[in-house]
Amino acid sequence: MTAMYKFEYGKRKYITVQFEKADLNGTSPQGWYILLCDVTKKNEVGIYPLITLNNDDGSFQPPFCIGDFNKDGNLEFAQWERTAGDDTILSYLLRDGECMKQPYFIKLFEESRGVYYINNEISKWYFPIK
Repeated sequence: MTAMYKFEYGKRKYITVQFEKADLNGTSPQGWYILLCDVTKKNEVGIYPLITLNNDDGSFQPPFCIGDFNKDGNLEFAQWERTAGDDTILSYLLRDGECMKQPYFIKLFEESRGVYYINNEISKWYFPIK
């Protein structure tokens, strides 16, 4: 499945192209790819490749979102990453065709299966989380 959307944010124009990478042997989760393209300047396109997983078996799928979290006019990309049971939402700045990791993060803890809470004591986000 493929989808394409266009939108404007501030003075910038964007197109997103979303597609799924086929898993030829059917043994691993398929990658769901998003290309976010800054098309403000027609002769200079900034391309940001973003990825998540599409697990057809209903298992955990890390969510992500794109937004201007600090209201500076630049888009940021937030992705939920799970490593060894540690759940963290990381932030990346999207600018000049690059996806640059930022010092902001949200630490999560799972109280029960599928019920998550933010650990405010160690999280550092663009704005206070209460």
